[in-house]
Amino acid sequence: NKYLYSYLINGYRRFDPQRGMEYMLDLALDDTTVPLDGDNNNRHVVEKRVFLVRPLGEVEIVPMPYVTESTRVTIILPVSVHDKDGLSAFLESYARLQADSGDSLALLIVFIYQRNIPKSGEADVFSVQKSMSKYYDDKIAGGIKTTIVNFA
Repeated sequence: NKYLYSYLINGYRRFDPQRGMEYMLDLALDDTTVPLDGDNNNRHVVEKRVFLVRPLGEVEIVPMPYVTESTRVTIILPVSVHDKDGLSAFLESYARLQADSGDSLALLIVFIYQRNIPKSGEADVFSVQKSMSKYYDDKIAGGIKTTIVNFA
């Protein structure tokens, strides 16, 4: 053996009801590969920290079935009048991301209107952003699955 137990420096134990008793020990070990000092006959002492677990029962491997379900992530993007200029850059990067991920992403754009701002028609302040969203929906095969909500 390269190391021989010399003494315990420090340690603690903790009971985990699912795993069992856990130990953390700081040990002083004599290194047998280093020759003894000629004067003192002292060995070279090495300090090592070890983590140990004494399980409650027999350890067994539990087989897990392979799950093929797909997770869908919905991104909710609130857009106010002050944020509308950054929407085009976001839609461009989102379209690239959506093309890579397939059907796993959906985008919900919430246009937040203030009280004195027109909500529809020619005077709609978000008309350009809504047309950009429709453009990216039509550009990608299958669309980028964008839903638009007007919030007043």
